Amino acid sequence: MNTKVFRGLLIKFLFINEMGWGIGLFLDENNKNQQMRIKGPIGQMRLKVVYEIQGFLDEHPKYGQSFEVQSFKVADSTTIKQAIAFWTSGLFPTVGAKTAQIIVENLGIDAAKKIRQDPDLIKTVPGVSEKVAQIIISVVSKVDAEQELLEIFTMNGLKVSFLQSMLKWHEDKNEISAILESNFYDYARKNNFQPFLEVDKVALYFGAEQYGPQRVGAWVYETINNILFTTGDTHTKKNILIEEVQKRLAISYDTIMAALVYCKEEKSLIFNDHKIYSFESWNDEELINNNLAKIKKREPLLNNNQIDFEDLLSQVEKEIGNNFKIDNFHYDEIQISALKAFIHNNIIILTGGPGTGKTMVINGMVRIFEKIYGSQNFALAAPTGRAASRIQETTGYKATTIHKLLKASGDDSFEVNETNPIFLDLIILDESSMLSNHLFSDFLRGTGQAKKLVLVGDVDQLPSVGYGNLFEDLIISKNFPTITLNKIFRQSEQNDIIELAAGISRGDTEEFKTKKLNNIDFLFSDNNQENIENMIKIYQNKIATQDVNNINHVQILAPFYKGDLGINIINNIIQENFNKNSKISGKIFKKGETKITTNDKVMYLKNDSVLEISNGDIGIIGLMKFENARFVEAICEFNGRDVNLKNANFAELTLGYGISVHKSQGSEYNNVILVLDPSANNHFLSKKIIYTAITRAKEHLYVIGGSQAFWNGLAKTTKPRNTTLVEKILKINQG
Repeated sequence: MNTKVFRGLLIKFLFINEMGWGIGLFLDENNKNQQMRIKGPIGQMRLKVVYEIQGFLDEHPKYGQSFEVQSFKVADSTTIKQAIAFWTSGLFPTVGAKTAQIIVENLGIDAAKKIRQDPDLIKTVPGVSEKVAQIIISVVSKVDAEQELLEIFTMNGLKVSFLQSMLKWHEDKNEISAILESNFYDYARKNNFQPFLEVDKVALYFGAEQYGPQRVGAWVYETINNILFTTGDTHTKKNILIEEVQKRLAISYDTIMAALVYCKEEKSLIFNDHKIYSFESWNDEELINNNLAKIKKREPLLNNNQIDFEDLLSQVEKEIGNNFKIDNFHYDEIQISALKAFIHNNIIILTGGPGTGKTMVINGMVRIFEKIYGSQNFALAAPTGRAASRIQETTGYKATTIHKLLKASGDDSFEVNETNPIFLDLIILDESSMLSNHLFSDFLRGTGQAKKLVLVGDVDQLPSVGYGNLFEDLIISKNFPTITLNKIFRQSEQNDIIELAAGISRGDTEEFKTKKLNNIDFLFSDNNQENIENMIKIYQNKIATQDVNNINHVQILAPFYKGDLGINIINNIIQENFNKNSKISGKIFKKGETKITTNDKVMYLKNDSVLEISNGDIGIIGLMKFENARFVEAICEFNGRDVNLKNANFAELTLGYGISVHKSQGSEYNNVILVLDPSANNHFLSKKIIYTAITRAKEHLYVIGGSQAFWNGLAKTTKPRNTTLVEKILKINQG
């Protein structure tokens, strides 16, 4: 691989991602007709500035030749023409051709170098005002400082996007150098720089002591976060943490203990009652506990003695019956108790399985709220876009995602927070079993002034992906009125999906092993080729009766990504069999082993406030645009809305024919195909995973794969998460 050096101008960015990696068109300085495509960490390069780029030529069989940039710097001038071009470039918008010529005539072609060494020299040039001189001094100094740091990062393989973020936030190079050389770990943690291994690499380069408390402390902090994410616990034990750190770093017990003391002093870890928390996991429990206590004790909106409940109930039942065309609609006794609890309490919890009428109760609560308080100052929200859409469709009231309600920004923070709250009289959160402690804590920071809060969910579903067991913990605490709906209403005909869900909830599924089922098909086999054929056949039958773009008509679910019947293989099989566009070369976007093309069903993998797409949203790829065989952008339909996705956005897409059970939470599909690989290690398959999967199906459920995986999974309870939220809630009540 021969290293080459080229000199010229960046004239156009073709693509740039948030990490600073990009593709651009580079114009040879001496031959304006000679362009080449360059790629690499070029995000800090400025347009129409002469650079010297170093790297190597790369030949791609499909996209042709490009230049892989390893490093770049603002080019030194070697001729008068180059020097004048430098001073009239985009670096110096206040310098015109005439002024540039005067600078070069007075200070020479190496004027920039001389000004760098003696800034006052520019003030001796005739015709250069004090204001322009100060701008030139500032730019020369800044370019020099930036260039020095960029060269260090690019030449040493350090993550340039970290530096690019710092250059945006800090004008002074000395300030940046001080951060890099003092405690970059702490700075990276506070600014959410990832991945950690890249942070570690930067810190070590700039002098972090290899086995000093700062570095080992950072590894300890990273390790506890991994433990909490994997287990869902909010704390761990010292011996577990030390053991996990020693797996990552071959260091002594005493060195780790010194780092633990350092973390305690820095308050990145909290030690309490032989438990170790990350600062965030401790603080989230504290904030949830304190804010809920404030809402609970808040003065009620209205004196309850003023309410004629029977008359109010009659009005609401009549309205709902008319709206949903239900003759003689009435709430049952438990549902009425939920409505009464809603009136008399500032916080209530509503839980129940599919078909138990949660949506009708939510509808009644909102109508009662409007009638009693005469207020429209309320919000319905859910953790995902699909869950929000579903509650909006089923209630007729506008709903939104929690991220949108809190005005999420791209750096995992929210504009709505404790210093900029929103003031709502009522908030109803659906699919609350999905709420992690951290998200709920962020939610309460921005909405803690709410007068009433209703948490709705299904306690039998999977808990959140993040740490904590929020919904179940709040129920276990018995500190908030909790109404459990258990009567099944959604039974226009025999619905064995709902019956099976109820049986799983009760722990009684024996009859379903032999019972003839109305809308459930078990196609058990230990032969994966047979399982694949069954999956293809069912998928074919279902899409043949429905518009292929109806994303909610049929959905394949699986618990794992890898394996012979994992999500990755399932997506490839369905795409190959049902999207002919996947076989047309030149019209495909490739990301690793994944290829995406027109008509593909896809899933977005992050919350994007600009595009108004939520993590887990499902869409259909429409028209794709290519230039010179390179993908540029595409139209994708999400939630009935066309969204323009650029090349960079496609990095956040994956195929969505098959998705994980976790990703399906908050959604319902007409038909669900649950695929269980009989050859996989199903140790982590549990009652909650299977329950969550089957309750996604509205009309028909197909279970394909290993019978042992299914029935044994139903007998396996999920390991309880270790949290202290219940303990804290009880303690504040006793205090």
